[in-house]
Amino acid sequence: MVSLKQIWWLSIIVPLAAGAFITITAGGAAMHKRVISGAVTGLLIGSLYWLWSSWFSSYNQINPATAAIALVIFAFTVFSVIGVLLAEIFAPRQRIIASD
Repeated sequence: MVSLKQIWWLSIIVPLAAGAFITITAGGAAMHKRVISGAVTGLLIGSLYWLWSSWFSSYNQINPATAAIALVIFAFTVFSVIGVLLAEIFAPRQRIIASD
């Protein structure tokens, strides 16, 4: 089973990048919709990590949910929302030129 200790850098970068991608591709969506989308993305990434690591474990079965799994999913959700917020803060804005 692949633990987060082995891929700790991916467990931070992937949700951050996914959250930033959500913000960049959201078009003109309101901020709360971007944050909700980022949270859902983080939940999905955390769940997929859990399923992937359970599938490739030596037992080849999905173990029941534990506190560690809940913590992983929570952390992925938080990092994804942080990615949304960072992309919102640091994304370059287009200048609007008013024509008189």
